[in-house]
Amino acid sequence: MKKTFKLTTYEKAIEAKANQVKPYPKSHKIYRRLRVAAINTTKSQAISLRVNHQTLKLIKSRARAVGLPYQTLINSVLYRYAKGDYKPML
Repeated sequence: MKKTFKLTTYEKAIEAKANQVKPYPKSHKIYRRLRVAAINTTKSQAISLRVNHQTLKLIKSRARAVGLPYQTLINSVLYRYAKGDYKPML
């Protein structure tokens, strides 16, 4: 038996907006970037890393500001550095 849920007005508004979202065409630059990111993140390996408490707090704050999970942001920065696209100030 399928359960039915009664949505609140707020939830109905979110659902209505979600139904209006149109996907990016495959030729769009953002679509290509997201596709590459999806491919790269499916082949991940867990690591253990010690990070200063304040550094992690700042990373989590930046991640929230751009709407990403903080681990995804860390992975993105590491990936860009490994490719040579990001130059740290050492």
